[in-house]
Amino acid sequence: LRPAGFEPGRWVDADGDFATRYLRGEVVPFDRSDYASGWHVAKWRNSPLGWVKSAGNRWNNHLPAWAVMNSIADPS
Repeated sequence: LRPAGFEPGRWVDADGDFATRYLRGEVVPFDRSDYASGWHVAKWRNSPLGWVKSAGNRWNNHLPAWAVMNSIADPS
């Protein structure tokens, strides 16, 4: 995803833990109700990571299986 060529209406600002879990292909929990339900683009340090879908108290990860990183250090 390139920020200049794509401007979705809903972004999720990811911290280091969110980014790590996302890139590992994990479901990411959250406790904030200020996000609308549906699709969002996760970004870390202003760089898009990919799609997530809010589902109650968690973000469902929609990173393609081929893109999952099994061994990744905390990016913080």
